[in-house]
Amino acid sequence: MAKSKLSVPAPDDAQVWRIGNKTYLIYVVPGSRPPIYVAWEGMSEENIQSWFGPDQPIVYDRQMSGNDAKGLGVLFAGSDVELANFDENPFVTWAQTMATQAKTQPWILDDDYQAMLLEATLENRDLSDAEVQSTEWWQTHSEAQRSWMKVFHGDPATAEQMINDNRIMARQMLLDAGMENPSEELIFYMADQATMGNWSEIYFNSQVAAISDPASGIVMDEGLANIWNEGMGVTQGEEDTVRALLLEWLGPVFGAWDEDQIALYAGKLRNDPDAEMNLIQQLQDERMALFPEYEDRNVSYQAMAAPWRQFMQNQWGEKADETDPLFQTMIKNNDATLNGQLLIKEGLNRGVGKVVNTMNASALRQGTGNVRRAV
Repeated sequence: MAKSKLSVPAPDDAQVWRIGNKTYLIYVVPGSRPPIYVAWEGMSEENIQSWFGPDQPIVYDRQMSGNDAKGLGVLFAGSDVELANFDENPFVTWAQTMATQAKTQPWILDDDYQAMLLEATLENRDLSDAEVQSTEWWQTHSEAQRSWMKVFHGDPATAEQMINDNRIMARQMLLDAGMENPSEELIFYMADQATMGNWSEIYFNSQVAAISDPASGIVMDEGLANIWNEGMGVTQGEEDTVRALLLEWLGPVFGAWDEDQIALYAGKLRNDPDAEMNLIQQLQDERMALFPEYEDRNVSYQAMAAPWRQFMQNQWGEKADETDPLFQTMIKNNDATLNGQLLIKEGLNRGVGKVVNTMNASALRQGTGNVRRAV
């Protein structure tokens, strides 16, 4: 007795028919008018019972003779053990399979093609050239795209070899362009566009440049951009690395790059193992130009600013605002006496509480120090 593959009852859109002395699981081909019934024979009592669930009565939706079934045009597809997924309608699984296959066979999503393919499949035959060439897909696509369709249908082995060869080529081209570990999804998408005749060789090369060099200015293909933006390209971690380097070397004022600049350099970090060191050297040059008073290029903005943050905290009793031009001037001065005088002057002008209170207390002490007590 064949072992049941069923783990749950048959889905609600299935029917159970008794035809002659056999029991069948019946599905209607979606959209068929008149309805096309496809039957899978139950190969064991265990299987049939599992369609309804344990201890549930077996109820037939219809009972008829073999001749009546033929009169309805019932198509006998095989046994229930041949169904790939008993949890759902086999035509749902079939549609999902077609969606996957469409990545290299886009024509199978054409309505005309699907209808003809389903009919041919149920009739156990191949599609004819005339049927294929009558579809809207064939009539609205380029010769390069139709050529791929011919190869795929006429010589499946060659078609498979073309797919594999182009994927190998695409991976190598991305590596040669300086991209580390390109993902399988990215490689397959780009290679398959070339295989299917969607991209010319020139366009393919341009997209390699768009991916590997964000500074190229080349517009990325929409489908490729979707893959890139969904995680195949710059990650948040790489953008965070760029932001951290900007803050380390240039600080919150001069390191306030816009998001496009950050994304550009994050892309370089992803594709080039030397990009981070190159960015650091660039930021060191910029820091030297902004603060030439610090002659050691290895001294970062954060190292320069650290002592003056605490100095200002002590003088004003509040945390330093590093975006304030006053703080940037203090870094440039790099002189405690000069910066102390600057903080007193600016503190009084701005009404900083600690500075005002300190000066008032000092004035009071000076004033009372000259008063002699009367005898």
